[in-house]
Amino acid sequence: MASLFPFAAVVAGVGSHLFFFKTGERHLNPLRYVQAFLLAFTVLAVAQWHYSGIPVRVALAATTKLAGLYLAGLYSSLIVYRLFFNPLNKFPGPYTARLSKFDHAFRNAKLNGHHQLHEMHRKHGRFVRIGPNDLSVTDPDAVQVILGPQSRCTKAQWYSQESPLSSMHTTRDRALHDRRRRVWSPAFSDKALRGYENRIQKYNVLLIKQIEAFSGMSFHNPFSIVHDIPHPLTCSRATPQCFKMVQSLQLRCDG
Repeated sequence: MASLFPFAAVVAGVGSHLFFFKTGERHLNPLRYVQAFLLAFTVLAVAQWHYSGIPVRVALAATTKLAGLYLAGLYSSLIVYRLFFNPLNKFPGPYTARLSKFDHAFRNAKLNGHHQLHEMHRKHGRFVRIGPNDLSVTDPDAVQVILGPQSRCTKAQWYSQESPLSSMHTTRDRALHDRRRRVWSPAFSDKALRGYENRIQKYNVLLIKQIEAFSGMSFHNPFSIVHDIPHPLTCSRATPQCFKMVQSLQLRCDG
């Protein structure tokens, strides 16, 4: 009976991947899986020591072996699936992108990943594989398919970074998004947007005049101006001091 334990451990690893980790977004709870693995390891080691009457050292060694076989089965199944059976394998891209997202992270190590991604699109076309479950798309027709009102697509896993917090923009729950969108929709009607344009234009003209007054000067950090400028739309809705903030704008310069 004990001779079947190694085989059962490998089968359990393969089964864990095929029937659990391969489906859904299991990456969202990595700590839980580590805790479950350590708990199972402890329970199995104690059970072998208690019921088999073997020394603790031997029980730990046997459990470690079974745990290693389980992980070997799990990752072997993962690798085989990603290399040969993943539906995204039909899309072009680096072969190593099939295995792990570390490929994309490595390419971005020098913070020039956008240049490399641009080159990959020049080489492979509008659809490029950049990870086991990730595509980079530059096809303009995809915008309507992915983001249109009749789209069947859901937001990517990236939007879950703030979980359990969410906004209308980051929520991946379609029903919740629709409820929040109905509240915001009147603010983005054609009539409302035309009204915003008139308000914003007033501050835009004033801001340009203020910046032109500093023509010919050199600045320590030209982008620091952004921190001193109130948002035009919020400004027009908030307080009359906003107008004075733009009017009294000062830029730090060398001269």
